[in-house]
Amino acid sequence: MRPFPPPLCRCATSSPAGRAARAVESGCRGSPPCPTVVGMRSGPLVVAAALLLALTGCVPTGTPSASPRPTATPVFASDAEALAAAEKAYAAYLRVSDEIGHDGGKDPDRIASTVTSKRLIIERRGSTALQDHRLRTTGYTRFSNPSLEQVTVVGVDVEVSFYVCWNATSVHVIDARGADVTPADRVNERTLEVIVTSVDGKLPLVLESDDVWSGSSSC
Repeated sequence: MRPFPPPLCRCATSSPAGRAARAVESGCRGSPPCPTVVGMRSGPLVVAAALLLALTGCVPTGTPSASPRPTATPVFASDAEALAAAEKAYAAYLRVSDEIGHDGGKDPDRIASTVTSKRLIIERRGSTALQDHRLRTTGYTRFSNPSLEQVTVVGVDVEVSFYVCWNATSVHVIDARGADVTPADRVNERTLEVIVTSVDGKLPLVLESDDVWSGSSSC
């Protein structure tokens, strides 16, 4: 297995990474990234957010970005400060994502303040899938062992990528009859590469993507 890249690297890049969602009915064709809503993504999501992964069994794979070029202007005072801001942003996202899942996908825009505009489109699709299939979730998604990958400057914005051990053991999918329909073979623990970013140069950071990492495990 590959070791994690060295900690902090402040750099400049032309564009941030992105990812797309797919419908529950699409199965696992190709390798588009799976969204997160409700903490069932990559193994974590179950429906484009809560279903997608858990129900379809899709496992997106994250890949490292191209080597960045150093810059002399630090956005955070230290690696620890950058990682702390990133952790806070991801925790805020997971909390709202789980709440939307608990409500069966209702009012998905409440997550808008924790994600980028592109990610919001994915979250809405996941919520629609939950509503269409009359599913909801229980429990909360957790993450541990955060490890900083790099800090990147993208125009006026700063992007922080880091690894976590994502865990959805306590998250269950419930159907309209109240039955637990969580797939027995669902993967409940994965190492993810999470990318959070500022918007128009403003904090707090918000979620851009969270994909399964194919390198060394942090779980």
